[in-house]
Amino acid sequence: MRTTLTKEYSYKEYTFTITANLNYSVERQMNGKTLHLLTGRIKDSIWSFSTQITCESADLEASITKIQERINTFVDANDGTTKSEEQTLLETLGFN
Repeated sequence: MRTTLTKEYSYKEYTFTITANLNYSVERQMNGKTLHLLTGRIKDSIWSFSTQITCESADLEASITKIQERINTFVDANDGTTKSEEQTLLETLGFN
């Protein structure tokens, strides 16, 4: 039986929805794998971002953490508050 659960995750001023589709894929054989699909999407933003991970039950918690890390990396790379090495160098040389 498929079950869908959702969670809102906020990072900086952005809100994301993490959806867990449990029992997304079930192998119909003895000792068959049960896979779950995790999806992270941004809400109400000018950005378009989505990431997915398929995992087994044993990896569910680690996969949710990995989705959150991907979200954090995306926001840090695109919100303009994280400075590149070049920006830092130019600022130390007196550029604005």
